[in-house]
Amino acid sequence: MIISRPFTIDDFMAVRRFLIDTRAVLDPPNLNWGVDRWEVLRYSSHALEEGSGERTWPEHVHLWEDASGHLAGVAHPEYENDVFLEVHPGHRGLEAEMLAWAEEHYRERGVESIATSSLAADTRRQALLTERGWENRGVGGATRIRDLTGD
Repeated sequence: MIISRPFTIDDFMAVRRFLIDTRAVLDPPNLNWGVDRWEVLRYSSHALEEGSGERTWPEHVHLWEDASGHLAGVAHPEYENDVFLEVHPGHRGLEAEMLAWAEEHYRERGVESIATSSLAADTRRQALLTERGWENRGVGGATRIRDLTGD
């Protein structure tokens, strides 16, 4: 049995441990964030918010746990109006529920659209996103190439 619940700041280290543990067993390993990116989220991206006395980012994080209290999945933002899904490989079936939570969570806040990402090799998630009506906007980020044959 899997239960879902809101994140509290006390869960930060449990999510950190989850990311370390799942990265070792996922295929591809970068399906979930590395622990460094999770820490940057807290200690850099959201540090100003916390320093000002606000602490709204935890409101946008949600957890899924198995009956023994072990994390099975985490949905969280990086920036405003986006969601990332971190999921244990044995619980990939939770992804539809995680997306449904994110869609409803942001809809309730009046957000008109949200973004997520999927690896090109993750055809399972890509199919799920398409099935749920998510539009593919192509590759995100920036790719840079450097020729190493010259000086």
